[in-house]
Amino acid sequence: MPKQPTKPRDEIESAKELLDPQRYADFLKCLELANIFLKDAKLTVFKHLMEGENSYSFQENASLQQHTDDGAVVEVTYSLTAKSGRRKLAVIKAKYYAIFTMSEKIPAEFFTLYNEYSLPLQTYPYFREYVNGAFSRMGLPSLTLPLRKFLLGDNRQTKPSR
Repeated sequence: MPKQPTKPRDEIESAKELLDPQRYADFLKCLELANIFLKDAKLTVFKHLMEGENSYSFQENASLQQHTDDGAVVEVTYSLTAKSGRRKLAVIKAKYYAIFTMSEKIPAEFFTLYNEYSLPLQTYPYFREYVNGAFSRMGLPSLTLPLRKFLLGDNRQTKPSR
């Protein structure tokens, strides 16, 4: 299972205490995703030939960059290191901005939870497609990252693994 940094548990737990599930759902109704775009990307190829067991490690981080009464901007950074055996094959880093409009003021604590549980379901497909296309353009065998989804009746996410 790839390692993935998460927000400190106490920050998430504190946000959960302030926002019960119903209040979170009410704020979701006031939030609209206006745009997602790739802000920055870096691709590095170390080795073109794949040999041995192929694997990758994955990291994700989301942070609230701007927060006003009627909108918010969240920066989401993904990093993937592909390995062939023990050697690095490639490193791909991508930074996305998600821009939101809000019909009513939403507290910053909402975004602590939203960035942890909901936002990855919106931004990860962009990174997934970007990785696949980047590998093809670099002349490497295709790498299709697994889908990401919530487990029914649970707040835990299925994290990408390989």
